[in-house]
Amino acid sequence: MLLQGRTWFLSGVVHRSDDGLFVLACVGNEVRKNAAMVRENTVDLSDVMIATQKANIGLQATVQVRNKLVSAYHDIMNMQV
Repeated sequence: MLLQGRTWFLSGVVHRSDDGLFVLACVGNEVRKNAAMVRENTVDLSDVMIATQKANIGLQATVQVRNKLVSAYHDIMNMQV
């Protein structure tokens, strides 16, 4: 029963982390698109800077969540069965 609980928890973690990485990839794509538009002088530089900061914050949050998930994984795997 405990092993099934571990499997369920880990599958949920993987699914949620995939969602977060997808959102982060979308923000990164927006930054690249805006940077290309700046080179063509079709978008304001401030919009690109805001998008860049959003991407940076998203990356930092993703790393923190990853660290928490790894810690939780180690705690669960070290539980006595």
